[in-house]
Amino acid sequence: MILKIIGWIAGALFLLFIVSHLLGLVALLSWLVAAVIFVCGIVYLVSLTREESSEKHNRRSQLKLWDLCGQVYMFKSEPTVQDLVSIKELGQIKDVIGNGQVISIDNDTRVHVLQETAESLRVKIMEGQAKGKSGWVCRSSVIKAERTLPGS
Repeated sequence: MILKIIGWIAGALFLLFIVSHLLGLVALLSWLVAAVIFVCGIVYLVSLTREESSEKHNRRSQLKLWDLCGQVYMFKSEPTVQDLVSIKELGQIKDVIGNGQVISIDNDTRVHVLQETAESLRVKIMEGQAKGKSGWVCRSSVIKAERTLPGS
């Protein structure tokens, strides 16, 4: 009789041992699944951020220069409002272009915006004779590349 009771107790302890190990395995697996879900969530958020950054970059690099006179004047240093207004005066254009402070860029030249101020944008020329050069242009001279305007 005592042997039978000891057998039952030993069986119950063995069963408890197995169940506790199974519960430990389930807990370990649940931690592993939680870690995988957490890592996947971080990867997803990073990919969303990269897509937004890429879309913003693509929007900014799909720009072109355009002005009614057929060319846009690009300053080497940040222009004042007075510079932007007075550059259109014929005598002023010859003086400033002659001393190398301003270069003229043809309409429809693609640009990438590097820096912004209230009146002007610092752009990098992406095509044409001045490709690779950067300078400041009037904010109103930069438009979306897919836009078509009269005379272009």
